[in-house]
Amino acid sequence: MDDKTRLAHEKVESSVKEKVKELSQQIDKAVQDFALDPQALYELFLFKAQFHEYSYKNVILIHAQREGALQVAGFKKWKDQGYHIRKGEHAIKILAPELLSYVYDKDKNTVCLLKAATPEIKKLIKSGEYTVEKHLSGFSLASVFDISQTDCPIENYPQIFRELFVMGDTEHSEELQSAIMGYLVSELGVSVLKASDSERANILRGARGVTIFPQGDAQSQAPTIYYDPSLPVNQQIKTLFHEAAHAMLHAPHSEVNSKTPLPRAKKEYQAELTAGICAQYFGIDSMRANAGYISRWIEDEKISPKEKAELVEQVLDTAEQIVSYVDESLKQAFNISKESPSIDKDEPTQHLKEQAPRVCSLADELAQAQAAASKKESINPQASLKYTRKH
Repeated sequence: MDDKTRLAHEKVESSVKEKVKELSQQIDKAVQDFALDPQALYELFLFKAQFHEYSYKNVILIHAQREGALQVAGFKKWKDQGYHIRKGEHAIKILAPELLSYVYDKDKNTVCLLKAATPEIKKLIKSGEYTVEKHLSGFSLASVFDISQTDCPIENYPQIFRELFVMGDTEHSEELQSAIMGYLVSELGVSVLKASDSERANILRGARGVTIFPQGDAQSQAPTIYYDPSLPVNQQIKTLFHEAAHAMLHAPHSEVNSKTPLPRAKKEYQAELTAGICAQYFGIDSMRANAGYISRWIEDEKISPKEKAELVEQVLDTAEQIVSYVDESLKQAFNISKESPSIDKDEPTQHLKEQAPRVCSLADELAQAQAAASKKESINPQASLKYTRKH
C-alpha cells in the first residue's frame, strides 16, 4: 500500500469513526427525549378497551411465558376481531376465576347451588323470595394468545406498538441485508437462519430475532442467530444488526463478559444502540424504534456516567467494525457507494443533526409517561412493552 492509498484509507476510517460516534450521541439523546404521544395513548386505550383486562398476577404469568407480549386475548376473541392464530403457535396459560352460583333465602342462609335447584326453589327465585349470588370457588387454566401470534398485520397495530418496528424497505435493502449476512457468516462464523413457522413459535416466541450461544465445553464456538423473515425488510436488517452486536459483545467468553457478566438490560442497551447506529448510518430511519426499545430496558437500570461511557465505547468499536465491513461489501460486491441515492450517509446524518435536540433525553419522559399511564388500569402500555435479547 503506497502512502497515498494509506492516507486515503485512514481518512475513510476516520470518517466512519466520526459518524458512528455522532450517531451514538444522537440515539442517546433520543432515548432521553422519548415520550409517548397523547393521541397514541388514546388510540391504545380504545384498542385495549375491546379486550379483557387482566390481573397483575396474570400479567406476570403472560410475560413469564412470552416476554414481548403486547396484547393478549382468547382464540374466539381474536377470531371475532377478524384475525386467526398462526400455525404452530402455543397458547399462553393464565388463571381464570371459577364462579359458582348459590341460592340464598331472605336471611342470607345458603339454600343450595343454583345448578341443584329444584322446580320449587326456582319458583321462589323467580318470585324474589330467594336470591342468587356468584362466589369465587377457585381458578382454572385458560388459554390466550398475543397479537404477534395472530395474522394481524403490523400496520393494524396501535401506533404505540407500531413504533416498536421499523417499517418498509429501501431501494438497496436486499443488498444491504446480504452484506450484513456476509459479515455474520464470513467474519464471525455465525450461523444465520430464517425462522420457520415452528421455530418462530418455539424459539423466537414473539421476538424478532435471537442469538443462541453454545453451552458447556462448546461455549467458545460461534452462536446461531434466528430471525423472523415475515417482518418488514428494514426491521429484519435492524434485527440482524442487533443480533450481530449480541454475537460480538455478549458471548460467554467475550471480553465484555469475561469478568462480570452484564445484566440483561445493559446487554440490550448495547445491542440496540449498535443496531441504531448501523441502521441510521445506512439511511434506515430507526430512531423512534431504537429510543423506545432502549428506554424500556434501562428505565429501571442504574447506569453511572463512567459505566455508560465504557458500554458506549464498546458499542462504538462494534458498530465501526460492522459498518466498515458492510460499507466495503456494498461497494465491492454490489457497486453501491455513498453516492447511491438510497444510501447517502451524509443526508441521514444531517437529518439526525437537525433532530438531535429531541433525540436521547427521551427515556426520562417515557418513564414518567409510562408511570402515569400505568396508574390508569384501562391504559396499561407498561404491562406489554418489554422485549428480550430476543430482539
